[in-house]
Amino acid sequence: MASIILRKFYQQSIRCIQNVTSVPIKTVSSLYSTDVEPKQNKLTSPVNSWNEWDPLEEIIVGTPEYATVPHLLPEVKTCAASAKHDFYIQNGGKYWADVIPKEHWQLLCKQVEDFVKMLELEGIKVVRPDPVDHRKSYKLLDFETQGFYAAMPRDFLLIVGDEIIEATMTWRSRYFEYLAYRPLALNYWRQGAKWTIGPKPTNFSKLIRDEPINVGLSDEHNPDYGKVTTESEPCFDAADFIRAGRDIFAQRSQAIISYVSDP
Repeated sequence: MASIILRKFYQQSIRCIQNVTSVPIKTVSSLYSTDVEPKQNKLTSPVNSWNEWDPLEEIIVGTPEYATVPHLLPEVKTCAASAKHDFYIQNGGKYWADVIPKEHWQLLCKQVEDFVKMLELEGIKVVRPDPVDHRKSYKLLDFETQGFYAAMPRDFLLIVGDEIIEATMTWRSRYFEYLAYRPLALNYWRQGAKWTIGPKPTNFSKLIRDEPINVGLSDEHNPDYGKVTTESEPCFDAADFIRAGRDIFAQRSQAIISYVSDP
């Protein structure tokens, strides 16, 4: 999937991803970030991160608590190996802790906690989201489903400079994932950080195809090849972006590229 470079205006922020389970909140500015002057609020922003390589000062690490197996909707089917589809059909809506080997779950939790300890030993401030019961079902607009998890804040929170951006999220099971992180975003905002909430999808029946386009022209000639999303409205995960100072590398969709590029 070809990436494009977005030439970003200084204050428009997108928050990144240094690790599968974490997202940097504050880094020591250097290199590309030294010549960027973010417009500060009356309060000094506790959020400041422009790229993927500056030394960390503060980071959000997710939690696997109450993680729930998503139902095999088209967006999940596209990402999951076909050999695992039966697993999702049989266990969708159940806690991961109840459907995978106990020792695997215990090891997963231990690795996350060990990662937190490692960061703290390096003098990095670690912030954690509140546990949310993702097994609860919800009905909204044109769909009804259950949640997924709050284990990967890098998928949901984007930061560029002193601004936090909440991703729209593409999976229906992740629509309300923001509930785990909203108290953190509120706290940073009250301390002076900028805070933007991406537009939530309103019509998943148009946004998500039943099957990805896997026939016809190759990806080189057909930008929709292998994609399950349409361009009916902006949608994105934070993991769609990589920051490099003033340059941000983004992958499809074109709708969200247009959205974040507007001043």
